[in-house]
Amino acid sequence: MTIALITVSSNDWRIWRSLRLAALTEAPGAFGSRLADWVGADEGRWRKRLSIPGAIDLVALDSGTGSPIGMVTGTPAARRGAGAELISMWVDPAARGRGVATLLADAVVTWAAAAGGTAP
Repeated sequence: MTIALITVSSNDWRIWRSLRLAALTEAPGAFGSRLADWVGADEGRWRKRLSIPGAIDLVALDSGTGSPIGMVTGTPAARRGAGAELISMWVDPAARGRGVATLLADAVVTWAAAAGGTAP
């Protein structure tokens, strides 16, 4: 499997929604949010989630099929100069064990370093 990472924006809210709902369904204890908090969310709420100031939202795609298989967000720390946070990371169970999580985490670390912060 070849994996491509893409940066998504609020215009990509549908792909993020599908991954996030899958994540909250498959691993409900892994996140601060609950499926019930997001399952009925409207387009505006999804777009707002993908508009966190200074953040990066990434989606991993299976290059062979174009299917989304993972996601992650990097956010600046609440206190300036305090580093960055890695949040909302999830990989589809069918794609686990293939390095997707490592690629996603490394991309956030690279983003944090380029932004002048410290890695999560």
